[in-house]
Amino acid sequence: MSHERFWELIAKKLSGEATQDEQHELELLMRNNPEWQYAMQNMQDIWNLQPKEVYNSDIAFEHHLQKMNAAGIEMDNFTEDLPEEVESVRRFSSRKLWLAISVAATFVVAALLIFKPLQRNSDKNLASTAASNLSEVSTKIGSKSKLVLPDGTTVWLNAGSKLTYNKDYDVELREVNLSGEAFFDVVKSADKPFIIHTERIDIRVLGTSFNVKSYPGEQTTETSLIKGKVEISIRSRPSEKIILQPNEKLIVNNQDTLHKHSNSGKTTPLVAVENVTRLEDDSTIVETSWVDNKLVFSDTDFEEIVRQMQRWYGISIELKNEPLKRMRFSGTFTHETITQALDAMKITTAFHYTIIDNNSIVITP
Repeated sequence: MSHERFWELIAKKLSGEATQDEQHELELLMRNNPEWQYAMQNMQDIWNLQPKEVYNSDIAFEHHLQKMNAAGIEMDNFTEDLPEEVESVRRFSSRKLWLAISVAATFVVAALLIFKPLQRNSDKNLASTAASNLSEVSTKIGSKSKLVLPDGTTVWLNAGSKLTYNKDYDVELREVNLSGEAFFDVVKSADKPFIIHTERIDIRVLGTSFNVKSYPGEQTTETSLIKGKVEISIRSRPSEKIILQPNEKLIVNNQDTLHKHSNSGKTTPLVAVENVTRLEDDSTIVETSWVDNKLVFSDTDFEEIVRQMQRWYGISIELKNEPLKRMRFSGTFTHETITQALDAMKITTAFHYTIIDNNSIVITP
């Protein structure tokens, strides 16, 4: 029944007809079933493909049916065999909701390749999952997710990230494991500290807001504190505890070796505490701007920008020239496409880019 209700609430939310109580109910369902986050994310992605210039729901509905027919999906025939969870949404009569249902139908087709294999994999891995007793939420490249943990703590997951936690979370402990990047708004608890484990560091807090960036294979791990206080332990130096104050960030070198920047001659320390980076308006914090759907760079080298762009746009980018990798840029992107962003960067630095099969870009001098 909860799964059927899940589909129903998604349709109402996407169409803008969900009440506050229904939105709260959907949040509770997602909190209790974090594995449904993947389905929710794909549903939103499909919905967002609708043309932004279409405002009339009748036109949008006809447009979507045309897209489905072009893809070989006959709505009239397909709805006869809709699964129970989607069929239950039929009772909503507005044309706007029918658009949501048609999108749901499209998603069910995609689910034959995505969601149901995921369920089968879940069934196949049930024994190992039960043994480890872990819940896992992940985001694919090119997308972000928001989830609420059982204690009410809100987590925003950046692209290509994974969060795992024990299913008895908040019974005795509040512990999570992070690979990638996440922003945490932790609910305060006097007797249950919130602990984050990454490959390089462990973070302990009571109630606070902060960002953690710990992608596999990258040179550094960063913790940026917005408010509250955090205690950080570096796994290679367990006897040391580092306390961060608001607007400070800790940078830990993942290689445990000094790294010298060839363009500036400066050496990256093994551990450093710096201030978070704010733009001139003083309201935008670079380290957490992604939560507000902004891709922000402040005197950042091209190689790092490429890494972030790959996750942001979900596309492979190859930067072939070593001097280009060291070029530095500042800028803010929100709704720009990858080509618009690169064209803007070309105004200050000469380079050429070639798009290959719409899936990858090669950048050369």
